[in-house]
Amino acid sequence: MIKILNKIKRKGLSEVSYVSGDYRVPPTFITVNITFSCNFNCRSCSAWKSPTPDNVSEADWLKFICDLFKIFPRDAFVELSGGEPLLKKDLLLKIIPEFKKYFTSVSLNTNGSLISQELVAELEKAGVNIIKLSLYSLDKDVHNFLRQTDIAYDKAINALNIITKSKIELEIGAMVAKQNIDSLPELITNLSRHQKVVFNLQALDESYKSEESHNREGNFLLSELWPTKEQTKKFFSWLYQNRNPKIKNILVNLKLMEKYYLDPPSVMSLRCFTGQKNLIINPDGGVYLCLKGRPIGNITEGNIGQILKSPSAKQERLAIKTCKKYCRIKGFNHFRGLKELFIR
Repeated sequence: MIKILNKIKRKGLSEVSYVSGDYRVPPTFITVNITFSCNFNCRSCSAWKSPTPDNVSEADWLKFICDLFKIFPRDAFVELSGGEPLLKKDLLLKIIPEFKKYFTSVSLNTNGSLISQELVAELEKAGVNIIKLSLYSLDKDVHNFLRQTDIAYDKAINALNIITKSKIELEIGAMVAKQNIDSLPELITNLSRHQKVVFNLQALDESYKSEESHNREGNFLLSELWPTKEQTKKFFSWLYQNRNPKIKNILVNLKLMEKYYLDPPSVMSLRCFTGQKNLIINPDGGVYLCLKGRPIGNITEGNIGQILKSPSAKQERLAIKTCKKYCRIKGFNHFRGLKELFIR
């Protein structure tokens, strides 16, 4: 009952923040992009083309984590990402235990290329709860095509085999694209046998970190990766008929995702709450409320609490409110009403 009341309270405060742009409630999802450097050059991503400089010192990261403790709830979710964050392994192994001193759950995104038994043992000791591994198909050629490198599949399968033998939970991130949508049922069915494996189906969007993705007046979808309507209907029909408890996406969001693939502008009926839900820190210390938005401050120059309450933060929340991007379908950043609060 207490959890339900807290959800209702947070929903109410989020609504006030959405309307006014004011800071009313701390975000629940903290994304720390340690680096945008990457050893892959995926077709759905542009971060590797012009990576943001890694200007934040270890001392600044530790100060930032300390500041988080003062205002964020213990159950806020921390995700360490990039780029390929394991390119900054030494830094990760120093800051993960600091996050774990306070936050319940810390996850790590990776393409799997740098995973080894020794490294997983270190990550386990540091306190990582979940490793999010990108694996798009059990068809080697399909996965390698989407990741645009010949080593991607073998590295991902090696990572999967190592992680599933550890105490760390494994989340398979599977982007839904034209090239892999027909083989996703095989991926889900075969890998569901692993006790600690869950799946997160990811909607295709604009090229991540591309110049076009930051233009809030339009959308530049990756047409060469977009599945056909026939493929889309067939796959989502399979999902509904074969309800798999290991798929994290709740039913209402799967149906919205299907509608999005069939008619992308349909998602504009949903309100985007990324300004209330998300805190994103980039490798240069820039603080963001939206992956495609404008910085509201920098952790090397101010306290995170002050930044969230700043005029720049309010201006950004109001800008998000009128944004024309379709990406509100991603990351559960949308709200239609109270219904989503009780469906899991």
